[in-house]
Amino acid sequence: MVNSSSQLTRHSRQQTPERQAARPSAGQQHVDTFDVVVIGGGIGGFTLAKAMMKAERASNGHRHKQPLRIRLIDPQPAFIFRPYLYETLNGRQPSVDRKPFFDQWGEACQYVQGSAEWIEWAPSAETKSILHTTQGPLPFNVAVLATGARPNYYNIEGARQHTIPLLNPNHMARFQHAIDERLEQLAQIRRKQPYEYLQLPFYIIGAGPSGVELSFELNTYLHRQIVEHYPQELASLQPDIRLIEAEHNILPMASEKEQAIVMQHLLAAGIHVHSNNRVKLVTDTTLITESTHPDTKEVVETIWEVDLPPIWLAGIQANIPPRLLPENTEQLPGSDRVCVNDWLEIPGHANMYVIGDAAGVTDASGSVVPASSQATEQMAQYVADDILQYKRRHLPQRRKGFVFKNKGQVVSLGQHKAMLTPELLPKIPGLFDNLTMHGRHIAWLRQTYYDAKLT
Repeated sequence: MVNSSSQLTRHSRQQTPERQAARPSAGQQHVDTFDVVVIGGGIGGFTLAKAMMKAERASNGHRHKQPLRIRLIDPQPAFIFRPYLYETLNGRQPSVDRKPFFDQWGEACQYVQGSAEWIEWAPSAETKSILHTTQGPLPFNVAVLATGARPNYYNIEGARQHTIPLLNPNHMARFQHAIDERLEQLAQIRRKQPYEYLQLPFYIIGAGPSGVELSFELNTYLHRQIVEHYPQELASLQPDIRLIEAEHNILPMASEKEQAIVMQHLLAAGIHVHSNNRVKLVTDTTLITESTHPDTKEVVETIWEVDLPPIWLAGIQANIPPRLLPENTEQLPGSDRVCVNDWLEIPGHANMYVIGDAAGVTDASGSVVPASSQATEQMAQYVADDILQYKRRHLPQRRKGFVFKNKGQVVSLGQHKAMLTPELLPKIPGLFDNLTMHGRHIAWLRQTYYDAKLT
């Protein structure tokens, strides 16, 4: 499934003679403003635009000869805050209307609702290139690719056709409708056959932070729906939520202590975890997994009966259309992530940055920086500073290259509960060492922290 924000459309490239004559061409722009185009309006693009405008307002533009102008292009009118997406099941709104945010900046920062098509590269760095879009051409001094990611199905047979990826509110609405429809079907069966044994299995593929948080939200939603709408028919029905994870542990990037805390909460909620289970095949009625015994190395195949399509949260891949990339752009070996230099630029193209899930960034140890919202936000903040300080002000000495800093994570454990890892706590020697906090107060901190990102 390809994100619509990056789909290439050919029909809009056909120009009328009048439009062809009127539109600017690459290399012919008058350098009257410093133009930045941000392609993609997810957490990366949103954070970058906000960081640049806040820095510009704080510095009063430094009375720069080139006024800053930012255009963010995305086909969706609302910014989707992914950490709140699964909480739509229980009433939270994850969508933030872009218009009020951009209205506060006026002409300096504009949202363009449309799709990026292709780039006309300028012959020299002194002139502007042009991003061609469904809404017309956008000249730029600097472009930032923040097109996000799409599901990675790892070529597993049937995974694309028979699972639901939860990446946006439309996916969530489809999933919620399927749940409600199935509950009504079960209630009708119980009314006709009072002693019929009923089951309600749910399979979530992937036990990273997304899979864990969704399982808690789903568990809360199911129990509430049963109590509120089917207190008689389905009172004895116990939802059967199963987390399927290919790795040996849930939350692969968490510590053993953090994994144990989350496992304790999952078990208390009646959520089953099946680690070391790799999905082999998905059909409309079955899910087949295989696991390897740690001692005998024997491969065991398990067949699960499916009522509703499994939820696919097992992995993502970069989502950059080739026509938005310069020729001969390289990718990390064995990956679809774009190779970038220390400053997150595409090598040989200093006016093109890549941030987020599509950026092939490695740390000091040579490991690839994880595709996470935390890494994306750090890249966005870094690029915002680099553009303002180096590209626009032309400071003689450039800052150090991007370095990802793992600041830990906050994982929701259901209604009014969350877990905070020690990396997020103040660095006071001996006070917070090896401390992992969880409970209602952490859930409040999580909501306060996330709400602050949306303002």
